[in-house]
Amino acid sequence: MKFTVGADGKLANVEVVRSAGPSREHKMLDRVAVAKLSECRFQAGRDTSGKPVGDSFEVDYVWKLE
Repeated sequence: MKFTVGADGKLANVEVVRSAGPSREHKMLDRVAVAKLSECRFQAGRDTSGKPVGDSFEVDYVWKLE
């Protein structure tokens, strides 16, 4: 997943870069990952002068179903 956190610390954009898989169930896992990421709280980074800045990040979700 690729996502952007704004200078205000809020999630600005989320994109599934690589799906969990092709089936309907895999797409549901993708949607759950996006929903859970949207629930996270972030603190914006700061530049050298201390001003809040946003940035983009990528994270891999690994699903382990038992």
